[in-house]
Amino acid sequence: MLKLRLTRMGSKDKAHYRVVVQEARSKRDGRYVENVGYYNPRTEPSTIVLKMDRVDYWIGVGAQPSDSVASLLRRARITAGGEGTVVAAAPAPVVTAVAAPAVAATMPAPTPDPAPVLVPDAPTPAVEVGETTTAAPSA
Repeated sequence: MLKLRLTRMGSKDKAHYRVVVQEARSKRDGRYVENVGYYNPRTEPSTIVLKMDRVDYWIGVGAQPSDSVASLLRRARITAGGEGTVVAAAPAPVVTAVAAPAVAATMPAPTPDPAPVLVPDAPTPAVEVGETTTAAPSA
């Protein structure tokens, strides 16, 4: 079973936390599946940065948030777009095999590359006596 938990980072008395997706039986600071954000309680006001699209995905596939992460999620959903203490990262576009044609239809057509700019040839540098050069043909 997967859980959304806080993993402690930082040095002694300077803790900040990553919000990670982790196997429920693993250690607090053990291996995790994905890092979905961070929480820094030491700033005033405290900073919460979450990738909400990934959090919603993991909750959708059955991951259970811990009590502290559930509290952070409530705060993030209430104040997202508010003061700036909570930042919900912009959702990344999700492309799947089924949704790819719909996404491609909504994307603007690619613009053609601009035509190359032709720069007139610079005068050839003077050649000292005894030097030989081979001029490369100009394109």
